[in-house]
This record gives sequence, structure tokens and C-alpha cells, in this order.
Amino acid sequence: AANSAQASAASQTAAKASEDAAREYASQAAEPYKQVLQPLPDVWIPFNDSLDMITGFSPSYKKIVIGDDEITMPGDKVVKFKRASKATYINKSGVLTEAAIDEPRFERDGLLIEGQRTNYMLNSESPASWGRSSNMDVPETGTDSFGFTYGKFV
Repeated sequence: AANSAQASAASQTAAKASEDAAREYASQAAEPYKQVLQPLPDVWIPFNDSLDMITGFSPSYKKIVIGDDEITMPGDKVVKFKRASKATYINKSGVLTEAAIDEPRFERDGLLIEGQRTNYMLNSESPASWGRSSNMDVPETGTDSFGFTYGKFV
């Protein structure tokens, strides 16, 4: 029993020494790369809530004052944003919110960007008119708790 206890202790000591050596080798291998910045991905556009890009190339600079701080930022790194109508989204706090025309929608994961689309349904904002304009049976229409009009199809 004494021999197996000694063998177990020796095995644990050897394992600990091997683990320490591996950790030291990994540390030495990583040391030259500690200060190296990784390249930015091709499609990453970081920007703040006013759509000023935070990083990237720009030939000019502008000064932004935030409180008592003055920050110099590249001047032409502004993302242009347009939307022809109002839209809804779930904001950063998890609340259903309505965005005005041309107002960007910032959700939990950042700016919500959707593809362009056109609503071709006649009277799409007036469900009471759907049955007359589209040969649909819409026996019930109303307004929900968010103020949106709806129609139930049969």
C-alpha cells in the first residue's frame, strides 16, 4: 500500500510538472503577439447612435464635443440612412418602439438593416376596405393595444 501511495504521489508530481511546463511554453509562444491587433473583418462597420463610423479610413477629420471632452474623428465616415415610412422594432431595452421616417432602428444587437420592399396591397393600412378592394372576406376589423389596425380573414 505504501508503494502504491508513493507511486500515486510521484505520478501527481510528474503531472503537475508537465502541466506547469506546458503552461510556460504556451505563455512564451503567446508573448510576442500580446500587442498585435487583429485585422478588422471585411464587412464590419462600427458606428455610434448618430451613425458616425468609429473606425475605418477617412481623408479628413472633425471634432465632436461630448460633455467636457473633445474627440477628433475622421470626417467623412458617416453612414447615410433613408426609410420612406414609419417602422416598428424592439429597442435595446426590449420595448416595442415606433421609428419615424428616416430614423434608424437600434435593437439589442445594433442597427436593424432590412432590404428594400414595396407593399403592393391596396388599402393595406385600412383593413375595413380589404373586402371591397381585394375580394377577401374580412368580417372583423379593429385597432390593437399598440394602435395598429387589423383585419381578421375567414
